Amino acid sequence: MEMLNELADEEVAEAIRDNAIKAAGYENEVDALFRDSLRDIMKGDDIKAIIKYKEIYERIEEISDRCMDAMDVINDIVIRYRYMTSNGRHNGR
Repeated sequence: MEMLNELADEEVAEAIRDNAIKAAGYENEVDALFRDSLRDIMKGDDIKAIIKYKEIYERIEEISDRCMDAMDVINDIVIRYRYMTSNGRHNGR
């Protein structure tokens, strides 16, 4: 419960928002790298290598997406908690 109460601290909430923005930027970078990498491997002639690296790149991109999903959930919790506490809906339990 102590950690949850820290969400009421503006500095903590701001740090979480800043990290969410950074995470979105990183996820966009991974998306761009994914597209560029796929384009590059498709230029090759080794079908096995193309398939292997395509699978690896897809998994990395999926991991990046899941990290962004987790950051979205965390950010949503902060927003909802701060809204509830600012409107007197949270009693600290």
